[in-house]
Formats: sequence, structure tokens, C-alpha cells
Amino acid sequence: MEISPYQLSPTAIKQDTTEYYTLHKQARRAGFKRTTRGLGNTLICQCRPRTQTNTIWNIIGHAQRKQVQSHDPDCPFAIYENLYTTLHFRISLCSMLLKKKFQIAVEFYYGNGEFGIRPTLQTRRIVKESMSPAFNLMEAYFQDYYDESRKQRKPGLKHLWSRLLQLFQDREASPYDQLPDGTTLLHVHKIYDAYRLGAAKCIPE
Repeated sequence: MEISPYQLSPTAIKQDTTEYYTLHKQARRAGFKRTTRGLGNTLICQCRPRTQTNTIWNIIGHAQRKQVQSHDPDCPFAIYENLYTTLHFRISLCSMLLKKKFQIAVEFYYGNGEFGIRPTLQTRRIVKESMSPAFNLMEAYFQDYYDESRKQRKPGLKHLWSRLLQLFQDREASPYDQLPDGTTLLHVHKIYDAYRLGAAKCIPE
């Protein structure tokens, strides 16, 4: 037997609205993972969130769309929180005159009754490899890691890290320094680290 909306009194409609609102608050507080009671019944959500990420363009800058669906269409909680969309736009600008790299990003997010904007601005210093104490230190250390004449290993990395830390503390270098091609100190370390691991297999114990 179907019930027409015209058969419901204003009091019954108001009561149902209040109960739905109470259920909504309880569901958000429970994080959609615990049992939530509402409308006199026990409701359990066993949905698994599904995420879909698409790259809109990646030529000049970067644009990405991410959608998160928290509940299945037949889940009772889907009417309160379901599809959440995030749009992320990012562009990088490099100025050798200012010796800085600027990264400008804007993120729009909407869904589940909310909308917001998150703008960010990051700057990183651009350095020349020949004039950077940190890059010169790492390159000199890893190139001299093995004494080729005696086939013996040099001391460990602790000395290198302590010297790098001293450069950071003296503000002569920064962990975020980049070369004009985008190479960072972490890139240099991983390149030489891969070489070191490969060379170690060729050196007798």
C-alpha cells in the first residue's frame, strides 16, 4: 500500500524531518563506520569508498580531478554524504633572474553540502651545481665513495649527513634547493645510492 504525501500531516512530516536530521548528525559523528541508530532501526554501513582520479591536462601546468564516492547508491547513508569532488590546478614558473621557482596551485572541492577553495604558493631556490656547497659536497663524496686503487670502502654516510646539516644550519644551503633542470639533493642521493649498491656487488668482501 503506497502512502501519498497528501495523507501525511504537517506534524508527522516535521517529526520525520527531525529524526532524519538526528540520524545525519549521528552518522557523521560515527564516520559511517559504526552502527548508527535512527528512525527506531539499526543501520549498518558496509560500503567501501571508491576513488576515481583523472588528469585533465598535463602540458602547461597540471590539472587533475578526483572524485570519491563514499556509499553505494542503495545505502541509506548515500542521501547524506555520497559524491565528493576535488579539482586541482597547478603551474610552475622558474625565474633565473630571481633564482626562484614558484609553484602556484588552486584546489576547489565541493560535495556533501560544502564548497571551498584552497590556494597555495610555494617558492624554491634555484642554484647552479658548480656554486652550490650542498651539491658539490654530495657529488664529491659519492664519487670518492670507493678507493679504486685499494678497492676499499670509504667511511659511512654519517659524516656526509652531519656536514649537510651544518650547511643547512648555516643557511648556506637548503633541503629544497633545485638545479635549473629540477634536480634536488634527494635525486642526487638516489642516483649515487643506486650506483653504490650496484658497485658493491662487484667488490669482494
